[in-house]
Amino acid sequence: MLTKMRKYLPLLVLCVLITALLVQSVSPALAANDTVAVNFAAYGGSPTYRASGFIYGLSADASTPPQTYLSQINTRFIRAGGSQIGCPNGGWVNGQYTPRWNFVKAYYAKSRAVGATFIMILAPLWGSDGVCDVPRWPGDNGNWTEFDNFLTQVINDAKANGMTGSNVRWDIWNEPDIFFWGASRSQYLEMWKRAVQRIRSELPNAVIEGPSMSADPDTGNSWWTTYLDYIKANNVVPNIISWHSLPGDPVDGANIMNSMLSSRGISVSGYSINEYGAFGDEQQPGPSAWYIARLERANGGVDGARANWGMVGQTPSLHDTLGWLVTAAPANQPMGQWWVYKRYADQTGLRTDVTPGSTHDALAFQDSSAQKSIILIGNKAGGGTGTVTVQLNDIPSWLRPNGTVQVLVERMPSTNAYVSAPTVVSNSSMTVSGSSLSVAINWNNALDAYVVTLTPGSSGGSTPPPSGYVRLQNRNSGKCVDVEGVSTANGANIFQWTCGSTGNQQWLMEDMGGGYVRLKAQHSGKCADVWNWSTADGGEIRQYTCTSGTNQQWTVEDMGGGYFRLRNRYSGKCMDDWEWNTADGADIRQYTCNDYNVQQFRQY
Repeated sequence: MLTKMRKYLPLLVLCVLITALLVQSVSPALAANDTVAVNFAAYGGSPTYRASGFIYGLSADASTPPQTYLSQINTRFIRAGGSQIGCPNGGWVNGQYTPRWNFVKAYYAKSRAVGATFIMILAPLWGSDGVCDVPRWPGDNGNWTEFDNFLTQVINDAKANGMTGSNVRWDIWNEPDIFFWGASRSQYLEMWKRAVQRIRSELPNAVIEGPSMSADPDTGNSWWTTYLDYIKANNVVPNIISWHSLPGDPVDGANIMNSMLSSRGISVSGYSINEYGAFGDEQQPGPSAWYIARLERANGGVDGARANWGMVGQTPSLHDTLGWLVTAAPANQPMGQWWVYKRYADQTGLRTDVTPGSTHDALAFQDSSAQKSIILIGNKAGGGTGTVTVQLNDIPSWLRPNGTVQVLVERMPSTNAYVSAPTVVSNSSMTVSGSSLSVAINWNNALDAYVVTLTPGSSGGSTPPPSGYVRLQNRNSGKCVDVEGVSTANGANIFQWTCGSTGNQQWLMEDMGGGYVRLKAQHSGKCADVWNWSTADGGEIRQYTCTSGTNQQWTVEDMGGGYFRLRNRYSGKCMDDWEWNTADGADIRQYTCNDYNVQQFRQY
């Protein structure tokens, strides 16, 4: 209960509570060895990225943080209703509906722009958001006229703005079991019935989500049992049952809800934990990754939206930081936990079976087309430090063509400061024993998260990069990697041309640590860059001002005979003589790594 109440208590009390919790959290967790097992022989199902949802976290006009930070993590849900706009007297009940509706429209537009489902909460549109004054509640003194008029306004506005399809969910009231609802329980249930009946009558395709209870399902919680009995008896079952895990375990919550619905003969289309991750330790990389793994596993997958605790007058506010993934405005830079969601978004292919450890859990996918497997590993809040073994079993032959696997281990650090990229812990070729391999992670900070990325090993492993400026000659075409037109501009194309002596064919391989190099052109001082952070086959390679971005980092992989392959750290794909072209001016692009001559280069 304390973790929920912190959102709404006066700021002084809030600070006291947070301080007390921080004092508890600094006690070192007990050292503990743990094992997470990945079974590559059991797989199926494509990524849904369903845990990439957020409540608020954008500015009031939804212009910040930059849209790219939402797109790059495959944002799937944005939940909002105008909370805290116009406080202390905001919302319909205070004659201030329009500013909150304009807020809702901005969030809906941003949801459409990034391909996310918008979860519209009606409670804050009414005026109930936990921190503003609420002079009246729907149905006070048995009078439902004002609430009926409110529903008419919202429904008409939704129709006028095209918000009538399945890309909008109607979340009628947030956390009615605590102080978001200030009248009786029976009055809430009557409000729920009237809202559901009205919405379904006028918007037949509307998706209704609720009741958004403040805690996980519990057979001993009378709010839950009364609510479920009521919606069954009155035929007002939502499409999606929702609740909050603050803290909690999505797997346990889904199992309990399965039992509660089954015993009542209730069927729904899915579950949504539309606030997860309590303030403090749970909103750091390790616990964030743990929640993602649990949400993906629960009941075959449960939708999730990361919680947010910004208060009026605070920095950051409720309308900032993407739920503590990026630094506060105006900087808006990724923190360690943003990179957790980025690596989650990078996962492609087929879900691979994972057996969790005692406090550690993981989400794994294998993609034979991309020749890559990404394993995201998290630690439950309060979990220990020590050695965590990632046991890889039944590794497929395409990942170990020569009995070796290239193993990249990255750490997403626990920090509330800008993190330009995950920290490379190791990047090495490891020998597979039979079809198994153990990767040991020294988990020093319980709040960190880790990613293990597997790619096929090569016969010779990595090779030291050439020193000084060199030309890179493609084995297929015999041409050299060249900056078109001797351009010094950002975005200039990189293609191939007959080998010469000009500076736009001279490349310096700068050591970036962890086995990675940047390719810097002599004439411009700019670096070979996978353009627009593409992960697609055929993604363009251009020059750009040198940065520490992983889309400018490459491994040099020995292919034998003096030739090497250049694999991009960000995309996992290799520099390629596009379409096997031997002509001057043919593009150099990226493509799924293979052993063909089009991806082999030598120092010339």
